[in-house]
Parts: sequence; C-alpha cells; structure tokens
Amino acid sequence: MRRLRQLSMASVLALMLTPGAFAGIIGTVPEPPEPPPASEPETIEIPPSTEVEALTTDPAVDLVFDLMQSVLSLL
Repeated sequence: MRRLRQLSMASVLALMLTPGAFAGIIGTVPEPPEPPPASEPETIEIPPSTEVEALTTDPAVDLVFDLMQSVLSLL
C-alpha cells in the first residue's frame, strides 16, 4: 500500500510540474526577411494587340447563381 501511495504522489507531482516545463515555449511568428536593396523599378510592357474584353454572362448562369444564393440564404 505504501508503494501505491508513493507512486500516486510521484505522479501527482510530475503532473503539477509539467505545465511549468512548457511555459517557456512561446509560438511566435518569425520576422519577415529584409526587402532586397532598392533598384530601378522594372516596367512591364503590354503588347498593344492585347485588349481586355468584357465578360458576357449567360442568363442561365445568372439564374443558377441567383437560385443557389437564395437556397443558401434559407439555410
């Protein structure tokens, strides 16, 4: 019986000291790397033949999206 008491007291002591052992471990975000040295800005040339076309939407697609939105709002 004495061994069981010693074992339980040792277990309780170990469990009491465990949170203190992990108290120093703090998860921090590493510092971001320093930016590269300043240089002349690069220019991006867009070829004149490339034009952005307006996206046309299909009425059926609009109807499906509206229906999905109304179903999701009911949930």
